[in-house]
Amino acid sequence: MVLLVFFMAVIGIETAILSSISNTMAFETNGAYLQACRENLIISGIAWAKENTNKAEANESTDLDISSLALRRAELKVTMNVAGTGRRKANITAWCSVARQTLHIDSTYEF
Repeated sequence: MVLLVFFMAVIGIETAILSSISNTMAFETNGAYLQACRENLIISGIAWAKENTNKAEANESTDLDISSLALRRAELKVTMNVAGTGRRKANITAWCSVARQTLHIDSTYEF
């Protein structure tokens, strides 16, 4: 009986340790997913801006359809601006969310 209680305690301790490790792994995996989403959203926004540089109105915000990126919960908005040098700028505003983590992006890129 004492041996059974001892093994149950050992199993309980191992379960607690493994649970903590799996929670850490899940958090880090979600963080890596958010960084990949961030890169995909930024690259997609810049590519759209370059493709539509002559079609888009200055200071006009466009919500892009990102369903083909297969992101769970995300949104991408691009606003075109003209730089003082005549070059175009794209202000990319986006967010991506997974579990309880959300990543917000608000950056301007010149091309």
